[in-house]
Amino acid sequence: MERRIQVFLSDAGQFRDASKHKFIAEFADERIARHYVDYLFHKNQGKHKAIIVKEYTLSKMPEAKVTAVLAETGESLPVEEYTFTD
Repeated sequence: MERRIQVFLSDAGQFRDASKHKFIAEFADERIARHYVDYLFHKNQGKHKAIIVKEYTLSKMPEAKVTAVLAETGESLPVEEYTFTD
């Protein structure tokens, strides 16, 4: 099954609400996705944005799972401690 990685931005305080996520990009290659997330992090410093990374398998779309949230500080937030809404 083919995996995809989607990247979104949201205001730092609204990352739990999927309706507030702004779609930025989608990748099939995890390495490229990591480089892009790194680029976004540096580009958005000081703008109070969170970077949300979702992974899904093409056959299971739309069941995307949030796998990472990066705060403006660069800290990776523990996604298992948050509830995300659609």
